[in-house]
Amino acid sequence: WELESPAYRTAGQIRAMALHAVVVMAPQDEPPTVIDMERQISGIREEQLKQVLTISGRLVPSCSRQVVCKLCVGLLCAVAVLAYSAYRIKESEAQFHELERAKSRSMGNQIMSAVQRQLMTSVSSTKALAALVQLDLGANLMYPLGPDVAALVHATKTVAAKAATGTDAEKAAAAAAKSEAADNIIMNSSRCAFNNVGNYMRNAFNGITNLQLAPSGVVSIISPLADNQEAIGLDLFFDQSQYHGAVATIEARAVVFVGPLVLKQNNKAAIIARFPVFVDQPAFKGPERTFPGWWGFTSMVTEISDLVNATLLPSMMYNGYSYVLYAKAGGTDVFIAASEDVEGQPAQINLDPETPWLTFAQGRQPVSIEFKLSEMEVHWVMLLWPNQGWSTHSGTFPFKLVLCICFFFASLSSLYGIVLRESIIQAIKVGMAVGVDDRLQAW
Repeated sequence: WELESPAYRTAGQIRAMALHAVVVMAPQDEPPTVIDMERQISGIREEQLKQVLTISGRLVPSCSRQVVCKLCVGLLCAVAVLAYSAYRIKESEAQFHELERAKSRSMGNQIMSAVQRQLMTSVSSTKALAALVQLDLGANLMYPLGPDVAALVHATKTVAAKAATGTDAEKAAAAAAKSEAADNIIMNSSRCAFNNVGNYMRNAFNGITNLQLAPSGVVSIISPLADNQEAIGLDLFFDQSQYHGAVATIEARAVVFVGPLVLKQNNKAAIIARFPVFVDQPAFKGPERTFPGWWGFTSMVTEISDLVNATLLPSMMYNGYSYVLYAKAGGTDVFIAASEDVEGQPAQINLDPETPWLTFAQGRQPVSIEFKLSEMEVHWVMLLWPNQGWSTHSGTFPFKLVLCICFFFASLSSLYGIVLRESIIQAIKVGMAVGVDDRLQAW
């Protein structure tokens, strides 16, 4: 008979047909035995199998409908797994970067909290001094310089009064009296009781450069006096740069910060905290306005270097971080401190119109940490970033990427194996069917 569709016949069908053909076509006088028939069939199968195996090494997978369907489903699964793996890697990297920034922000919060605590601790010294002044109007603190302080305050107010309406002689006389009183205080400052109190407070509170008493707004007593002689006799009401801050402090009846600014006596950047002192019968009054019960100011001055050294800021570089600390004052960004590797740091904070240090820091994609003390007019910002830059990838990223690629190519290899298997099976069926047909025709 004819084998119309040999490609779709099974091996069992081919064997049955071959067996039937051997029986039918054998000579009648020599009926074949079962062993002979099996041997002939085995020879057919072995010969055809050898031919199929010979060409299977260079076999190109066929594209039957069944194979194509399997291939498409397999490819879709492989691409889906690859896409999901890439998505998970991307999410993992994003989480790594988020954790890295969160770690930096946590470090910044700790540093900023330490700065805030140190600042508040230093500021509390002004309230302690105010309590001592209220005991006896400051007589014990200023002893034995009380008369000299009174003379300095009177002479300073006279200079302010004569500045607008006085003659040149009157102005000169007032200035001479003020200079004499200031010289007396400077020469006898080592005998003042305020030195002992100031030394104790500076050691107890840390981060303080000097403490001041300013009765009637005139800076009269400073501890320590070294490098601050030029500040003796400074009239906070007469100095236009200090006037509004002095009035605001009195009206607020609270500690108010001034600065960062450059100190006139030594050109150093510093922050000043002033606290108004109120007593029942003040011995001193401001000339510009009358503030009932107001005696003067107790002040704390901390140079930026002293504040920084009293906190953890100097250790930031050793911990792998760079930083910039600045204050927002009246819409202006005022430099306070920065790590050594920050470019564009100003020589003086009052000579910094373009703030190149801020541009440098913002270009490093830093985390930003702020603290505000509205009642003290304090708004500070710290920008923080790793001094080696942010990590591009996590440490496990190469391993994840290689694993993902290997898995994808393994999936493709498996698909190719499946298609090749289907092609070999189909070739075996075709080859065996064609071989049996040829053998039958030969018989």
